[in-house]
Amino acid sequence: MPQTIQIDVGGAPLSLTGGHEIYLDGLRHTDWHNHKLLGAARTLSEEFTYIDVGANIGATAIAIAVLFPKATIFAFEPVPANVVHPRQNIQANGVQNCHVIASAVGDVPSSVNITDNGPWSAVLPNAPGVQVPVVSLDRFCRETWAKKKIDLIKIDVEGYEPRVLRGAIETLREMRPLLVMEFNSWTLIEQEQSPIQFAKMLFENFDIHGDETRYVDRPDRFVHDNIVHRGCIDDLVMQPKTGRPHHESFTSEVERLRVGIEAMRASTSWWITAPLRAVKTGMLKRKHQS
Repeated sequence: MPQTIQIDVGGAPLSLTGGHEIYLDGLRHTDWHNHKLLGAARTLSEEFTYIDVGANIGATAIAIAVLFPKATIFAFEPVPANVVHPRQNIQANGVQNCHVIASAVGDVPSSVNITDNGPWSAVLPNAPGVQVPVVSLDRFCRETWAKKKIDLIKIDVEGYEPRVLRGAIETLREMRPLLVMEFNSWTLIEQEQSPIQFAKMLFENFDIHGDETRYVDRPDRFVHDNIVHRGCIDDLVMQPKTGRPHHESFTSEVERLRVGIEAMRASTSWWITAPLRAVKTGMLKRKHQS
């Protein structure tokens, strides 16, 4: 049953409607004053372009739209049962500069099967779900946005992040936008991706901002701490290194991300910490989801 909440985002009151009470409760308790995405947006000029990949009910997209009225926002949300909420919330908050696109984002234009699980919907080919269209950010920027500048991208797609990045290689290399991306070892493994290989690729191709810089030479340690200490959830703020990513190296790295999955799943530490991860993941999702 949809519910409506009122929250304050940096002095801007928002009315948000959604269908999942746990998720809405997480929005109520989000520390918006120290939110990494809003902090990244504050470093940009007034007329920036923001792409929200995995918009869900539109909370972060609408927060950006209200706080930065000269910005242009594109919010991608593929799940039919979800996409009604950002459209309703945009209208309810009188937002004029946010455009909802009912599509998933991936590496190639196609269609995929996605579960219908509200904020936690995921692309899982063999699970019950719905077929939704897929667009790559490179194609969107080339054809729809006509190569105009992209300044900020948020990605939170339940382990599908490697595919989103692979479909944005040209945009990342040429425009060097800021990215705020969830790194979730558990959902990466559900997608049969290797968190360690993915972290290695990120640290090689992006400048990572914030506390995570201490892991620049130890992506394996980053993944260990992500799993054991942070309930599998980190929000990374990063920017492509000059001249990167290269298409060939990035693509080959993504193709190798499956390496090591079975070893991690079978590891003693992975199974010992499973109950702790389950509890912490629920708590941190309520804190970080937006």
